[in-house]
Amino acid sequence: MNDQMLNGNRATIFIVDDDPAVRDSISEIVRAENYDVGHFESAEHFLREFRPGSVGCLVLDVRMSGMDGITLYEKLVAHEIEIPAIVVTGHGDVPMSVRAMKNGVVDFLEKPCQPEKLITAIRYAIELDEAQRLRRRQRDVFESLKAKLTEDELSVIEQIVAGKTNKDIAAMLDISLRTVQFRRASIMKKLNVETRADLVELAHQGGWHSFATSDVSGVPAGSDTQDYRHLSVHGSQNGPNKSHTLQRAGQTPARSEHRPM
Repeated sequence: MNDQMLNGNRATIFIVDDDPAVRDSISEIVRAENYDVGHFESAEHFLREFRPGSVGCLVLDVRMSGMDGITLYEKLVAHEIEIPAIVVTGHGDVPMSVRAMKNGVVDFLEKPCQPEKLITAIRYAIELDEAQRLRRRQRDVFESLKAKLTEDELSVIEQIVAGKTNKDIAAMLDISLRTVQFRRASIMKKLNVETRADLVELAHQGGWHSFATSDVSGVPAGSDTQDYRHLSVHGSQNGPNKSHTLQRAGQTPARSEHRPM
């Protein structure tokens, strides 16, 4: 993937610093890597101009007139606006860096920062932004699929993803084994998956982390190894695999060799 492009959209590096010389210096470094640049002299200016959903990352100063950079990022987090941020400051200290990292800041660099370190941090932030966007798309797809399920089917899928066998589910819900089988077949058809492993992965990608605790490395044991495609509600034996529904991607990117201070 081109570091500068995400899904056809050019990544923008949003620089928030009240020092014009610093803004110009960072802008020059960033433009040399073919990123677009947006620069703002204050946190308040950024908040007036920024459009949530913009592709890219923030490069923030800490101590500015008015709102400081970390408070700005905390405000974005509080409003559930996801955009990775890098803090670049001449006033760094340990408590400040800890506060920044706890709030999800990607990196904390002291001025004057080395261009190589800044670009490494920016590249990681852009990869993180793409991973976050993919997870949101996957969650949206899963939610649209899940909306097709009945309340009875939802009660079954939660137990399937938790690793329960059909017999366990029947006993827990006080229904017959045959009823569990038919509900499971209907779930598989509606969610466009063929195995429990695919179902668990789909649920995990969709944000059902509290349920995705079972082993998905292979075919489940016991009664759950049955092929439900013979049941009329499941459809064709040659139906598409879940990989056509969601990409098998979107995990948080591996961190580069550069480490936060």
